[in-house]
Amino acid sequence: MNPQTRATEQPQQKILLMGPSGSGKSSMRTIIFADNVPNNCRNLTLTVSAESVQVKFMGDLYLNLWDCGGQNRYMDDYFNSQKSQIFSDVAVLIYVFDIRSEGHSQALDWFSNCITALNEYSPSAKVFCLLHKMDLVSNFERSATFESKRQELQRTAHLKQITCFPTTIWDETLYTAWSEICTSLLPGLRTYQKNLNTLMHSVDAKEVVLFERRTFLTVAKESRAPIISTGESDEQSPQRYEKVGTVLKQLKLSSAKLMGEFCRLQVRNKSFSAFMSPFTSTTLILVIMDRPEHGALMDINLQLASAHFESLQSNNA
Repeated sequence: MNPQTRATEQPQQKILLMGPSGSGKSSMRTIIFADNVPNNCRNLTLTVSAESVQVKFMGDLYLNLWDCGGQNRYMDDYFNSQKSQIFSDVAVLIYVFDIRSEGHSQALDWFSNCITALNEYSPSAKVFCLLHKMDLVSNFERSATFESKRQELQRTAHLKQITCFPTTIWDETLYTAWSEICTSLLPGLRTYQKNLNTLMHSVDAKEVVLFERRTFLTVAKESRAPIISTGESDEQSPQRYEKVGTVLKQLKLSSAKLMGEFCRLQVRNKSFSAFMSPFTSTTLILVIMDRPEHGALMDINLQLASAHFESLQSNNA
């Protein structure tokens, strides 16, 4: 069967990517799903009207991503002549705010219109707000700025529950947000988490993380220690997995430039060992031990576990 035909037959999750022009919507989409790099984002042209892009996540989850241009004339059409077409059957709305934009009032009005339209056409849709370009805000002001904007957005959304993230294309915050968004649509996520916890205890690991192979977004993570944050440099930062995913994706892209392919990675010293390798057909796995461990033994354990996780994916498809 033609892959494009198969894609149209699979259930699709419609995602609206909206926000004012220049807020960074297309940049983040191409970084996550098209292997673009931040330095090349300045070469992107403005999105014209609404562009629909189909992407696969974890093999059988098809994301129908609508990248909606944010120019005034297009936004007016979305809320009037195209309202039913745009806002029907939506699974997720991602609304992107430029944190330093002078047009915040208009962006807020558009966000309010989005919430109203969703309540009418897709009342069960999840809403994520990305307060983007946070790198332009001073380190000392970021936390307070984010919290102030988050509260303002929740008031605007009224009873509609929203989830907000501070993001920038220059660090792992973008991967943190998109990992949360994509896994919120993933069937059987708790099954993955439960079985990953079992694997962690079976190999006596300190931490185990599952990444989606193509995007390096975090799918599931388990740790013996509580995941807390006491500062950006804290090794227990909740975003450390996404930081690893960001670094590994850059390694993958660098390897491709040299006509090579990133396969696996091992780091080991007298008190620590980490193993990153392909796991199932759609995932990579990172296993962290608090002791030295032979790579060959870990490879055998992961090969035995991969067949089980492959069956989980088939059952959740």
